[in-house]
Amino acid sequence: MGAQFSTAGRREAARKRRAETRDTALRQAKRRIARPCRFGLPEDALLGVLAFADYPGVAYGSAVCREFRDALSKIKPDLLHSLALHRFPQLRLVRAPRCMRPDPRQLFESQRRLVAPQPRPVPTITPRRDLDSYIFSLELSTRRHGTDEAKSVIHVGEGRVRREEGRPSFQFDVPASIFTALMLDDVPLDIYATVLCFKRGTWQRCVLTQTEVDDCDGDTFFFDWTEVPGPGQDSERGRLLAWLRQNPEQNADGMNVSAWPLLKLTWDYAAGGSMSHVNAHLMWESVGDLFDMSEAQARCTLEHWCAWTG
Repeated sequence: MGAQFSTAGRREAARKRRAETRDTALRQAKRRIARPCRFGLPEDALLGVLAFADYPGVAYGSAVCREFRDALSKIKPDLLHSLALHRFPQLRLVRAPRCMRPDPRQLFESQRRLVAPQPRPVPTITPRRDLDSYIFSLELSTRRHGTDEAKSVIHVGEGRVRREEGRPSFQFDVPASIFTALMLDDVPLDIYATVLCFKRGTWQRCVLTQTEVDDCDGDTFFFDWTEVPGPGQDSERGRLLAWLRQNPEQNADGMNVSAWPLLKLTWDYAAGGSMSHVNAHLMWESVGDLFDMSEAQARCTLEHWCAWTG
């Protein structure tokens, strides 16, 4: 019985010695990895591999391997920046303080997207609001010709949306008696019109036109066609549009763009009827010509072009 116990004890002692030897070897290996060697080279082989890798290789390695991620924490940030500069050598010409240097990954990805050879997709701009979700308002006013008197408002009314062969318009009813009185008035008057647009259910509004009568043929008052006010030059978008329009130089029509939103306004007398009609059409003004807007274009103009109040 004593011999059996002594044999089992010896086996257990041998197993413990083997385990202790293994643990000692692991501790020594970890100390060697963490301590630089006497030749000045990195003891950790992973750091050596990363030093010769490119930026995508570093990124892929750190994404799939925890050891790579741990090794990255030991590398100076300059190494990752140098990999990005090695991939895009033009970035070496940047003259800026080091404190302004972006994160290496952000620098690499932004430059890769910037010089990507594939064409950049143009986002599709689609309108979100129907024309019926807006309220269109007309104000007519007059002032004695050649004076600086205050304008006298003679009519305010709400318009309705009309659609003719896919081309939208807005029509405002005005009593025919007002049209006739202005036509027969012996005192020359200047006639003004202001068209506003409201987002239904809100106080947001914008100006579509502020204009005055430019001509008359006896049955129709023709208002001066003015451009739809866009974003002001106090905004980045407004300054960009103003620059595009005026550069490299102004042509005969003062435009350097192919088309510009415009509201065409006429006041037609309906013979024998009790109402006359002011008709408004959103148009594209091009050099020497006008083009009708489609309904989708009119909706996009209202959404993305007009200068809305807050």
